[in-house]
Amino acid sequence: MHFEPKDVITIAIAVMRVRLRVVPKLAYPFVGGDFGETMGTYGVPPGPYLVLPFRGATDVRDFAGNYIDGFASPLRYVRYDGRNYVGLVKSSLGSMDNRANNIITYRDIERASVDYYSTLRTYYLQRRARLIEDRSVPTQQLPDF
Repeated sequence: MHFEPKDVITIAIAVMRVRLRVVPKLAYPFVGGDFGETMGTYGVPPGPYLVLPFRGATDVRDFAGNYIDGFASPLRYVRYDGRNYVGLVKSSLGSMDNRANNIITYRDIERASVDYYSTLRTYYLQRRARLIEDRSVPTQQLPDF
């Protein structure tokens, strides 16, 4: 199947319109998750912590889980001039979007920490452990300021 660039953009806009209009009206709530969480639920250890260009912080289990998620994504099968670029671009833009949305938080962590890399690693691993255990952040235990 061959798509022109304008066709890919049109399809992406149509999918977003459907998601914004139909999904909130469904009786089932959206449950996010990825295959890395699934593997963690079944006891697969996280492995070494990695910081990859255009990907950001991850560990081996979550990197493999994201690869499997990308392989199972319908975007993997959209071809432009015979090559699979759409999924790669989506993944890279998603990582950059995450960084852009959290840049103030990253700067605050960098200013407040002695070892920026170690602090980010600790926060990342704590967040992933909470997601795997399906726990929320214990905000009730935080002091009032």
